[in-house]
Amino acid sequence: MNTARRRARALRVPRSVSALAGALAIGLVLGAAAPDALADDRATVIQLRAERLANAGECAEAIALLDGAPEPAKSSAAHLRLRGQCEIELRRFDAAARSLRAAKAADPASPDVDLMLGIALYHADDLAGAQAALDAAQGTTTREAELELYRGLVLLRNAKTREAALALERARRADPDRVEPVASYYAALA
Repeated sequence: MNTARRRARALRVPRSVSALAGALAIGLVLGAAAPDALADDRATVIQLRAERLANAGECAEAIALLDGAPEPAKSSAAHLRLRGQCEIELRRFDAAARSLRAAKAADPASPDVDLMLGIALYHADDLAGAQAALDAAQGTTTREAELELYRGLVLLRNAKTREAALALERARRADPDRVEPVASYYAALA
């Protein structure tokens, strides 16, 4: 073998070293975006766990978990909606209204936010606000029975007994398992 070939062979980088260097370079490039990706993954995991806890009736634990979410996730409509839902369950109606208003601001099309806001405001004794939120929920919610139940309760508290009785009857017809015996009780009062 001539001398030039030997020198060229000696200067070659083995394939395994070349592959390792390439992988490291790719890792460095991707590593710059990795913190954001990890934060997004962490936020998603927290959201899913919190939803599971909320669905199991463990709203205090769900809120504690949501409190540990990365900052950008805390302003997402899904995060704020779930927080509001849990605050209603925990009977923190003013806090629920704040969370749900923020969820609506983050995403005006977020499902059932107007209905939940109406429920929170009803229990916080803001009947005008509750009526406005329930009116906004009309046609956008899949929870018609709850919408009619709370619409009837607001009407009843505003001494509109005939309209209240009709709304409560619509609630009973829409989904009796969800609204009974509450709808029947308040319909009798109307």
